[in-house]
Amino acid sequence: MARFPHSIAVPFVFLSGLCVATLATLATLDDPSCRSKSSQTLDELTLEVTSEGVSATISNQLDGEKLTWALGTSLPRELRDPEQCSSGNICWQWGNLARLSVDKSSDDQCYEVTWSVNQLSATMDCFKIGDAKWFTGAEEYFQHFPMEPEQNKRPLVPFLPGDMLQNPLKYYGGVVEPYWLSSKGIAISVPVGIPLFANWNEDDTNEFCLAAKDEQPYNVRKNVDDPLILKYSVCVGNDIKAVHEHTIQTVYVRASSIPDTRMITHPIWSTWAQYKADINESTVLQFGNEIINHGFENSQLEIDDNWESCYGDATFSTDLKFPDPSGMVSDLKAKGFRVTLWIHPFVNIECLSWTDATSRAQPYFIQDTKTRPVLNHLPGLTYWWQGDLAGYVDFTNPTAVTWWGARLEKLKTEVGIDSFKFDAGEINWFPSSYRLGFESDTSLWPGIFTTKYAESVANFGNQIEVRVGYKAQHLDIFVRMLDKDSKWGYDNGLKTMITTLLQMNLAGYSFVLPDMIGGNGYSSDPLHQSEPPTKELFVRWLQANVFMPALQFSFVPWIFDQEVVDYSRAMAELHASFAPKIVDLANEYVLNGSPINRPICRDIYLPQGTWRDEADPLHPVYEGPMWLDSYPADLWTLPYFTLVSAESK
Repeated sequence: MARFPHSIAVPFVFLSGLCVATLATLATLDDPSCRSKSSQTLDELTLEVTSEGVSATISNQLDGEKLTWALGTSLPRELRDPEQCSSGNICWQWGNLARLSVDKSSDDQCYEVTWSVNQLSATMDCFKIGDAKWFTGAEEYFQHFPMEPEQNKRPLVPFLPGDMLQNPLKYYGGVVEPYWLSSKGIAISVPVGIPLFANWNEDDTNEFCLAAKDEQPYNVRKNVDDPLILKYSVCVGNDIKAVHEHTIQTVYVRASSIPDTRMITHPIWSTWAQYKADINESTVLQFGNEIINHGFENSQLEIDDNWESCYGDATFSTDLKFPDPSGMVSDLKAKGFRVTLWIHPFVNIECLSWTDATSRAQPYFIQDTKTRPVLNHLPGLTYWWQGDLAGYVDFTNPTAVTWWGARLEKLKTEVGIDSFKFDAGEINWFPSSYRLGFESDTSLWPGIFTTKYAESVANFGNQIEVRVGYKAQHLDIFVRMLDKDSKWGYDNGLKTMITTLLQMNLAGYSFVLPDMIGGNGYSSDPLHQSEPPTKELFVRWLQANVFMPALQFSFVPWIFDQEVVDYSRAMAELHASFAPKIVDLANEYVLNGSPINRPICRDIYLPQGTWRDEADPLHPVYEGPMWLDSYPADLWTLPYFTLVSAESK
């Protein structure tokens, strides 16, 4: 397992079987071989101190299946046996260096583990993966469900929302919740305010580790004598479903309403994958006409990247590209479209909005801690995919949010825009050293930024979409999967569509907007050229999407042939026919937290009841529970079954 260098000197000598520290002040340090074994038990949990260090074992409530883990793996191995202390149901203390406490919750299902260390830059606990199946609350580039020890291998990195497309091993995706669920009926969750790092099977150790580190991008302690805290809860239940349903009641707050139902019913049509950044007014109008002429419905037409006069000004480029944006929008609305715009939280330094924002009394952009309070605290500069030098609007500053949002409200009023697609919001776009406007609790940095971003844009109503989620399950908006590649595999391709859907559900985000059908078609020039998917990949992608909460087209079916056009229209109509059921399931999530899409195995499993095969023209019925093995599904067959009766005959 990975170890951290610790920041204290530990001089000691060995004298013929005796263990003698050279300094009396280091009485907590000793030769590990001299350490006696001690243990304490708290119901299902047992803690032990041996010559190997501190370990814990916990059993689930039904059949005694266990989880074991090593605690304090980054602490000096020369620590003596701990002393008892008074904090928690179990409390061990190693002098002034470290304290470990364990408290059992009032509901008797969870154990809160807390490390408090001084003078050290990190503390880490490592959990055995073992033969359990593990599921995580983090969106990943190589998304498996459950996680795979080899395919999901990852070094210790900040557990924060990131753009995994920039570096799949360094960053997680945009939806990140610190939650791990085991098939053995055990769940682990970490509260906000912990500078959390995590890995998975690093160095083939068959374990994953959670660490608190005094390191960027978290708010580094100014005084090493202030405690560094690692805290997490371990919950147990009769089985995986029971412990999950119990744990989610405490780790997040559900939305109280659902997203726009037209977005659930009919497809979103985006210009992005089809045209990339090469769009103009005639392109958008042609796009709309083709959708209508081919007989497709819509929830909205989304004008994506490169409509602005300057990235961050929130005004149309009216000279050549969009000479009459309000006329364009009126034309589209007359044909039955709602019109939305792609919006990002950056302002490039060459834009007029940069000058406006930096002339204000308050800093509107995330600040650089290295700047002095001159020239109105010049913002920390960042780069993003459409700007080498830009400011990142500080959504933890209410004044900045008001300024930024007023420009979008003006767009809605003057141009007639209905709503917005909000991009970015991840932490990896921060300046290298930063300061946020949210100063009431800096332990929440930087994750609070993503939460506030999602909350801020949600004020524009339930017709929007975002691509980030961090403690934002309470919002009644669609959360989009991060861009998928036009591939078949688990390398961010088609196979990750279902696994990402299930991961987001597990993390508490049930209003999932699948990424564009067929993927984004990225080429060597990803902003200006597309490499469309093959016909087969497009059709299979469409089939995988049909029963998800929403459909999103960009690559249009008519780039293939009439067969694909007709089939795509039929699948969009099939989705629309099930939209009332999807809406019912969305409302059920609001009531009790049950996700819209629930996992089943790849071989088709039919639960108890009478089921009608809708894909087979003969519509045979099956009596569950049962498995259907090797069910045939040619390119034009989407297997699906409807419940005729909840009781088997």
